[in-house]
Amino acid sequence: MKPLMDGKGLTGKDFAEELGISPVALSNIMQGNSFPRANVLMKMADILNVEVRDLFKSSKGGKELYGFIEYDGTVHTIKSVTDLEAVLSKVKELN
Repeated sequence: MKPLMDGKGLTGKDFAEELGISPVALSNIMQGNSFPRANVLMKMADILNVEVRDLFKSSKGGKELYGFIEYDGTVHTIKSVTDLEAVLSKVKELN
């Protein structure tokens, strides 16, 4: 995510402010020490002008996704685009 932030000229502090979270919370998300809420993840993608799936690192250097999203009090494991789309569709239904 750091290269995407750099490409937009955003510091961690600026990005956290735009997301409405603390710089510490952003740092924890970026380091994998906490999981972003689905709405924050969607806002990250919007600010960085990328698809949500672009924020997930490939576990094997291919097209596979891997990560975690917190939604509705539950942490969901994302192992594929299908997993990601299933969680995001639930979020979009509520908005």
